[in-house]
Amino acid sequence: MHFNHLLKKGIILLIPFCLNSLSKAQDARVLKKTHHCDVSENKLVETDSIIILINNRNGEKYSQISIPYSKMEKISNINGWIEELNGNKIRTLRNADITDASNIDYSTLYQDAFVKTLTLKHNVYPYKVIYTYLTTQKQFLSIANWSPVHNYDLPTDSAVLSVTTPANYRFQQISQGIKSYKTDTITGQIRYQWTASYTTPLLHEKYCIDRDNLSPYVKVSPNKFTYGIPGDFSTWESFGNWYWRLTSGLNDLSPLDKARIEEISRNITDKKEIVRRIYHYMQDQTRYINISLGIGGMKPYPASYVSANKYGDCKALSNYMKSLLEVVGIPSYLTVIEGNLCPGNIFRNFPSQQFNHVILTVPLSKDTLYLENTSNIHPFGCTGTFIQNREALLINDKNSRLIHIPAMTDEQVANNRTFNIHFNKSGNAEVELKFRFRGYNFDQFNSLKSDFNQDFQDRQVREYIPLSNYEVINWDLSKPDRDSAFITLTSKANLYKCLKPIGNEFYFSLLPIGTLGFETPESRTLPVKLPFPVVYSDTLNFVFPEGYKLKNIPENYTLQSKFGKCDLQFLDKKSGLTLVRDFELLPGVIEKKEYESFYAFLNKIAESERKKIVITTE
Repeated sequence: MHFNHLLKKGIILLIPFCLNSLSKAQDARVLKKTHHCDVSENKLVETDSIIILINNRNGEKYSQISIPYSKMEKISNINGWIEELNGNKIRTLRNADITDASNIDYSTLYQDAFVKTLTLKHNVYPYKVIYTYLTTQKQFLSIANWSPVHNYDLPTDSAVLSVTTPANYRFQQISQGIKSYKTDTITGQIRYQWTASYTTPLLHEKYCIDRDNLSPYVKVSPNKFTYGIPGDFSTWESFGNWYWRLTSGLNDLSPLDKARIEEISRNITDKKEIVRRIYHYMQDQTRYINISLGIGGMKPYPASYVSANKYGDCKALSNYMKSLLEVVGIPSYLTVIEGNLCPGNIFRNFPSQQFNHVILTVPLSKDTLYLENTSNIHPFGCTGTFIQNREALLINDKNSRLIHIPAMTDEQVANNRTFNIHFNKSGNAEVELKFRFRGYNFDQFNSLKSDFNQDFQDRQVREYIPLSNYEVINWDLSKPDRDSAFITLTSKANLYKCLKPIGNEFYFSLLPIGTLGFETPESRTLPVKLPFPVVYSDTLNFVFPEGYKLKNIPENYTLQSKFGKCDLQFLDKKSGLTLVRDFELLPGVIEKKEYESFYAFLNKIAESERKKIVITTE
């Protein structure tokens, strides 16, 4: 997990968002998208074709097609051409129109992942771009994970998925939003065909639910498969047992590791303390590097590899930590999970590979630990927002099963902030800030402090501070120790023109939470999903210029609804005013039919904080 430009100016920091213009749907559209899968017992051949209508220059970017592949997914028979609307072919894809590159991110040492990019453009609009290509796999866990969506900004008029298998081939499937489904028998084979469309683009909205769950889809998986070793998807238990066999025998620790673990656990009787010390050892000895190669995309490198090289990916580091615990006889279990702030729902009745991350579950007599092993700075015993509150598959020989990772509590995500604002008669103020971040904000600022240089930290902190018309004098990020699940930001700033004159009096505004940037009900189209509580406890101390006092103390205000609560308490301190604000949004999904009420709740809070506070000498 890394600080990835998610800091946003304002009171609430949660999930990045962007708003796309509906006009993009007019720039281009997908006329037809087809995907055919030809399945045999040991090979999957996929044929893709797509026809895109480019209406203007803004739509040209949609004529570019990116095809990810690996050494296990061979790409061949790439063809493409441009047509006029009447079908006349203008030009054909050339080798010069195809680029081939490694598809590696900054955290990857070596990854068997590549991407071919195909680009065809024309200068007379409108025109059609057509691409076709083949993908071949000899080992596979999924036959199709299909949707008519090519790009969420673009409508798709027509889309077809077809799967051809031997007559006796067995698979499982799940689908949503399909217009038609049919089967045909062809000389010992069966062809299955699904059709769908995507006519109304689902544009990204703030904290929106995963659009994959709202779009049409078809997911097809084999009942039995060979991926490294034979396995089957008949139950979650059978899938997990396959993964147990795939990952068994990889606990070959170095003698140095074994000796060190025995040393650091000697004379310790508390098992949780032993796990903590071993976790720290693992963090200090290794670093996260993504390594994905062939079957290695699912199979970890052995513990000896991590011992020797001091790095690994999520599955290799989790296997290494598991192996270290085995030295002292503490059982633990690899656990596959979707690592994401807002994970999609697991299809419980569709056992299949639905995960992208591996952690380690350590059951103890009075507690169960869920260890995130990819971070050198993650606090021991802290679940974290990246893996909390979701289902995962625990891998345990003949007893693999779905488990639920506990949700983080209000206390674990609460943010406590203090603003000390000293006004002067010139209308400016000196501000002292002290913010204690937990939960998601902790994850972000902890990574910011550890993983980025001072200049980047400085820019992000200055941008985050929730003031306007201000100048930051200094700031500091600190936490007490490595296992503290909170981090403190302190800062001093100058605030300008914040005390406004009215005759011989002044007034100022509170620092509001407001509506958090949510769209108005008229503009909102998608449900909201809050993956964890949003909790802020604020104390705002306004200190008046000498000789000034409150003209009228504002009334306390409490608002509570099914979506959360906000409590404002005003305390007259004679030489100033203190506002104590407790704000909470509850986690969960807010359906579109509830959105108007949700927005009204936020708007009432915003209205209560728009009041002007008047101070006077009388």
